[in-house]
Formats: sequence, structure tokens, C-alpha cells
Amino acid sequence: MTGVGKSAQVDPMDVAVLQHKILYTCDLMGDVLKYSGQCFILMECNDFSPGVFDAEGRLLSVKSWLPLHVAVAKEQVSPLVERFAGNIHPGDVFLANDPYLASGSHLPDWTIIRPVFDEDELMFFTLLKGHMQDTGGAYPGGYYPGAYDLHSEGLRIDYVKIYERGERQPVYDFILNNVRWPDIVAMDNLAMMGATKRGEESLIGLCQKMGRETVRTCVQTLLDSSEQAMRREISGIPDGTYYGEHACDWDGTTDRPVWVRVNLTIRGDEMEVDWSGSDKQVDFINTPTAVTHACTYIPLLMSVDPDVHFNAGSCRPVRIIAPKGTVVNPAYPANIGACNNHLGNELIFAMFMALGQAIPRGVSAGWANHVSFVTFGDDPREMDAESGLHKRFFFTVFGPGGGSGAVWGHDGWPHVSPPIMAGGLMKNTVEITEIMTPWRTLHYGLLKDSAGPGRWRGGVGTHYEMVDDEGGRVYINTGTCSGQKFKPFGQDGGKEGIYHDLHFRRNGEQIHFRTMSQVQYQKGDVVVGKTSGGGGVGDPFERSVEAVREDVLNELLSIEAAREEYGVVVDPKTLEADVRATRELRSPGTGSGGE
Repeated sequence: MTGVGKSAQVDPMDVAVLQHKILYTCDLMGDVLKYSGQCFILMECNDFSPGVFDAEGRLLSVKSWLPLHVAVAKEQVSPLVERFAGNIHPGDVFLANDPYLASGSHLPDWTIIRPVFDEDELMFFTLLKGHMQDTGGAYPGGYYPGAYDLHSEGLRIDYVKIYERGERQPVYDFILNNVRWPDIVAMDNLAMMGATKRGEESLIGLCQKMGRETVRTCVQTLLDSSEQAMRREISGIPDGTYYGEHACDWDGTTDRPVWVRVNLTIRGDEMEVDWSGSDKQVDFINTPTAVTHACTYIPLLMSVDPDVHFNAGSCRPVRIIAPKGTVVNPAYPANIGACNNHLGNELIFAMFMALGQAIPRGVSAGWANHVSFVTFGDDPREMDAESGLHKRFFFTVFGPGGGSGAVWGHDGWPHVSPPIMAGGLMKNTVEITEIMTPWRTLHYGLLKDSAGPGRWRGGVGTHYEMVDDEGGRVYINTGTCSGQKFKPFGQDGGKEGIYHDLHFRRNGEQIHFRTMSQVQYQKGDVVVGKTSGGGGVGDPFERSVEAVREDVLNELLSIEAAREEYGVVVDPKTLEADVRATRELRSPGTGSGGE
């Protein structure tokens, strides 16, 4: 074992108390924001994550409301500590979102950082990262396929104090004057600041109860023990180099798939993740280094013991190579609006593929890619009192809609994709959608035959249909969507899912629209989305007959697919399995059998 720090002698009970107090503090901050935020993205979708860092800016703990934010935030505090050395005070509040200057992700993700002092000594930082309803730019929401450069996507915010020693700073007014819906953004920021304040109070109580020196010693022990735990997990993976690759449909401009490629090398208890084979930087879907690092850690953490604590210590054994000028480390001013989803998800898929070669029974199959479009425009149901014009809205439809990949021993989950969210992002309900937007939902349910077949099948995708009867000017933006060219892959003999399908139904015709695009809606069109399920794991002919029959009964699987994909014959009248016909169909040469 190499590279593990030496911690001073400490009572393990004290370390456990500190660890769980920090986790509780993250929970506390998340709950405050969840129940006091104003934007639907925060209060309904949970598009945020809290974290706690030590005085050096090292990540100690996060609560995974949204896994991507958790991992991106790891990179955000230590640069602030270095740049503001000697100028960090009680009552300061920092704001940042810039991917190049402040280790951010895409511009709508704003990070609030608060230093925590016990009397006059800096001990911790509390952090909340959340998706704002708007951050300026050419179009609402920050998703603008074809944008000229980063500046078209929104307001760039380097690390800046919006409160200094408890006093609000004029620069904060400048920021709010350059976003749409500034009142909502300001209220959400207040909720984030209030949450980090509650976190501050919790951590001060910890320091006063345990004492500063004990806290510092326990912090170091926590990081070192997390490193040791990750090294044990890596050492259980066979040495070697494993390759994975995946692609996004296109970047909204070049009309070709964009690829990420990884060589993952295991040497003893260390891992090297080399993205050097990835494409040169393109438009819109470039992934800044903080997101690349995040989407390297996420699939690793999903594949190791869940008791491995994610913090700065557990990341020490992992070395990440991301060459400048590629899609995984773009050079300014490359636009990055879709980066969290693309190429974030594709990075995770490539990692799943590589890890699947090394530990095929410990890794998920492919998840459905992100296919939740955003919509914005005029809502004729409400008038603005000052202008006399229709009020404007911005909304994301139902959040993720595809299924997760199966893992060995378990089917995938329905309606939870993509993996950057790992089920953490909640879906807007039909009721909330119809209250907040002019959209009316005609159909919303699970999609038959969408899951990748396997001994354990993928999670099921969805089918939804919507219409806007109000007649206002409305746009549909699919800048966060991909999956019309690439299906979720299977693992260890499992099969892939299906392609995503997005189209208008207009006068009996189907008019398909692409991912990574923006189209204006025509009144009366029915918007139809059919999303893929996840990939399967293991030979589908080894799936139990009863499990296949249950899927038929639950209308997740057609009788035809049961026969073709699983070798199970189901009587269309009685819906009972024909055991004899199934045994013959599953006889040696066509599958491995299974009852």
C-alpha cells in the first residue's frame, strides 16, 4: 500500500462522531434548501447538493442529492482558499459558477461557499451547489446548441464575495441585474445562504464540543481511512489496462457523433484513468475538467463497496489524465452548456464499459441517456402587470425519463436515468407541470419493450404525450438530450435498450425533431417522447420464466418479445407460461435454460 498519510492517534469513536455529524450537517443544509427554495428546479427536482470542506478546502463529506454536483464541488474550494489567502473572514459568502476560472460545471450551476470560524480560527467551509432558473445568455436556461462561445451561454462568475463580513456587496446587484427572473434567483440564493448558515452553526457546535485539535486530528484520520478503503477496493480489481468508449449523438453544430475514449489502468492499489484518446473540443458539449473528474469518480463509486466514503482521501489513489484542447478539457472560450449531461453521461458510460471488462459482475449495464427537453416561452394564462404582455416561463419536462442499467443480481430501475443523477433528480409531476406551464399532459406511463433484455433486464423507459392549447410563443430545446444514435449497452451477455424517439404528431403525421436542437412549437402539435430503458445483464434465456411472465402481466413486455428475446412462450388468452414450449425453445443451442 502506498501514499497513505499517517494520522495521529485518535479515538475511533471520535472519528465516527465527526463523520456522522458532517453527514448530518449536509442533510440539514439540503433540507433547508429543499423546503425554502423557490425555483421548481430546486424545490421539485432536487437539482442541488451540499458539502463540507476543511480549512484547506479538502472535501470531507457530501450528501448525494445529485451525484454530479457532489463530485464537481470537490474541485471548487481549494482554489478559493489559495486565491483568498489572508482575506477570508467570518460573515463572508462567496459565489462562483465559471468552468474555467472557478472549477465550475455549466453556468446555471451556482455555488455558494461560506467559511466557518470557531471564534477566530477557520475550521471548515460549507457549500451548496444548485441549478438556477436562469443565468443570462441568449436563451433561458443556459442550454443553447450552436452558441458562438461561452459568453453566449450566460453570465460568468469567478469567485466573488457577495457578502463581506456580513455586509451585502454591490457586485451582487450587478449579477442579479443580468439574469432573467432575478427575484426567483435572489430568493433561491437566500435559501442557499441560509442553508450554509445552518451548516455553519452545526459545525461550530461540533468544534466547541470536541475541541479544535481533536476535530483536526479526526479530519485527517477520516481522509486517510477513506484512502485506505479505496485502495483496498482498487486492489481487488485485476491489474491491466481496460478500454471503453461512448459517443453523444452530435454537438448541435458539426452533425457527427462526438466520442470520449478511456484507457483505465490498474496497478496494485492505484488507478490511472486516461482520456487522451477523446475527440478534440467541439461545440456545446465540451466537458470542463471538474466535470470530467466528477464523471470519472461517479462510475467508480457506483462499482465499489458503498461504505467507501467519498471525500478528498478516497480520490487520492485515482490519477486522471485529460489533455487540454480535447472535449474532456476544453480551452476557453469553448462553450460547455450541455456538459453535465453531455459529455458527462458519455464519460460514465465509457467508464462502465472499461470497468465491465475487469469486474463484469460488479458494474452496471448502460443507462438510458438524458432525454428530458426544456421548454420556455409565453404563458397566455397570465399577464405581466407592468408590461401588459404574457408572462414568460421556463421548465424542464418530467426530468429524466429512461431506465437505469441492470447489475448482476438485480433488474434496473425505471425512469431514473441518466447516471450523472443516479436516481437523485426527482421528476416534475403532471400537476406541477400544468400549474406552472401552459402544457397539458395527455399520456404519461412506462414504455413496453423498452428495457434491454437480460437475465436481469434494464429499467423500463417512458412514453409521454403533451400539448399546449394556449397558443403562445413556445420553444422546445433538446440541448440536454442524446440517445437517437446510440442505445444503452448490455453487460456480460445482456442486450441493449432502444433508441430514444422525439416527435410531433401533426395532422396524423409524425414529424421527428433532433437532439441538440431548438424548435418552435406550433399550436395543436402533440409532443411525443418515447425513452429507452437501460441495458440488460446476463443471458436473457437465463431469466426466470416467472419474471418474464410478470413483465408480460404488468405490460412491460409484449408476448412477442417474451418469446423472441427470452425464449418464454406465453399463452395470449390465459397469459400463462407454456412450460413445455418454453423448455423446447430454450433447449441447448438457443440459450442456457432457466425456470
